[in-house]
Amino acid sequence: MVAGLDLGHDPAEDSISLFKKKEDNYGSVKIEKKPRNDSALDFSRFGQWWKKLSDTFGLRYLSFLFATQHVGMGLVRTLIHQVQKLAFVQFHVPAPHMQIFLGLVMLPWAIKPVFAILSESKPLFGYSKLPYLGIGAIGTAIALAILGSFRTELSLYSLATMFFLCNAGLCMLDLMAETSYSMQIRDHPTSAPDLMAYIFGGTHIAQICGLMFGGYVIAASSHWAVLGLLAIPMGLVLLPIAKNYMGEVPLNTEERTAAQARLWEHGEVCGVGLTVSALALGLVGFAMHSSPTTMLMVSAAVMVIACVVFGIFLHPMVAKLNCFLMLERSMMINVSGAIFYFAIDNDEQFPTGPHFSKMFATSVLP
Repeated sequence: MVAGLDLGHDPAEDSISLFKKKEDNYGSVKIEKKPRNDSALDFSRFGQWWKKLSDTFGLRYLSFLFATQHVGMGLVRTLIHQVQKLAFVQFHVPAPHMQIFLGLVMLPWAIKPVFAILSESKPLFGYSKLPYLGIGAIGTAIALAILGSFRTELSLYSLATMFFLCNAGLCMLDLMAETSYSMQIRDHPTSAPDLMAYIFGGTHIAQICGLMFGGYVIAASSHWAVLGLLAIPMGLVLLPIAKNYMGEVPLNTEERTAAQARLWEHGEVCGVGLTVSALALGLVGFAMHSSPTTMLMVSAAVMVIACVVFGIFLHPMVAKLNCFLMLERSMMINVSGAIFYFAIDNDEQFPTGPHFSKMFATSVLP
């Protein structure tokens, strides 16, 4: 005993005895556990979720989103990206040049503001979205049919043009669908999480299915067969567009004038979008006919011009974020073309390589 403290006493004994007393006191209380049926619980919740979603937005509109987002952006876009490198490989494009061609065919996603301004400023037949959706779907289906039919009979630049048209059509589909469901979210804010789960959950599932399907078709036939078959689902995308399942109402003359006035009220933002799109077009076009050193200098100049435009015309917070993202992306070294060649080269081309099959390289490695 030191200063009234019993050093031989273990405090843990008091905790154990207290726990036993509580256990004895509550031992008479019986807790009834109900059996849990996970499968029934999940299916019932899914049914409730789907009923709420369909009651709020309607089956017609959900069918429109299924066509444009799940089929278009999920299945078709994934399969196009899956096989386009194989197409360039068959044309014996060197790995550094493949990066340039991939940048060219992906250019529509960089000039997305141009499509937005065009659709808002130039409605067709009173519709600002529906005709552009149709143009995007038809253009993509035709380009895929040409790729699947003519194959190696195309020139290299014709091949790149067809892939460019595919991405332009898908970009237009995505943009118009985004505009549509953003308005739905504004009108039904409490159902926004359900709608976003339906859109992005279905898109991811379609992407997984695309990776699995594409690999088997490549193994059984060729990557050209994948591109030809994709024209069929793109043709089906036209059905909900032609029937206006999106529910767009045509604008009268006064409404079109008011919409254009609202657009040009934000002229500085439109100017920034058009400037960045023009810089992207010039950069890719210049890359086709210049040396790597010259291309590096031109890219640095384009980045500086874009940052200056952001700083002049945009809010400082938005400008700083865009400049940071541009600087971050410029520090990323993209060697996907070289890695793809490394993965699929045969024994003669690269004896010590992994020699993956095309199915594995396109379905598993992505």
